[in-house]
Amino acid sequence: MLFLSGDCAACDELAALVVTGGDGLEVVGVLRDLDAAAPQRWGAGIWVIGDAAFDVFGVTSPPFFCVVGADGAVALEGVAVGASYVLEHAARALVRCERAAGAPRRELG
Repeated sequence: MLFLSGDCAACDELAALVVTGGDGLEVVGVLRDLDAAAPQRWGAGIWVIGDAAFDVFGVTSPPFFCVVGADGAVALEGVAVGASYVLEHAARALVRCERAAGAPRRELG
C-alpha cells in the first residue's frame, strides 16, 4: 500500500507503481481525498480514498508504504523514499513472509 498525496513532490514517481505494479506485486494507492484529482492525473490502478486507511495503519503523512502479507499482517512499513526503494524492500519483506509460512525458497531478482 502506498499512502500518497496530490501535493507530494515524490508521489508522482510512486503513483506509477499503483498503475503498473512491480515484480509481481499488487500495489494499492491510498489518498485522503480527491482534492488534487490525483487518480485522474496519475491513471488507472486500485485507489482507496479516505482517512480510514491512514487511521488503521497509523499513517500521519505521505509518502509512506506498508507491505501486507498474504495473512493480512503488516510485514514492513516505512517512508517511501522512491519507487526502487519501495520495490526492493517490499520484495525482501514478502520473501521473509513466504519463508515464515514454509513456502519454497524464491530468489530475489
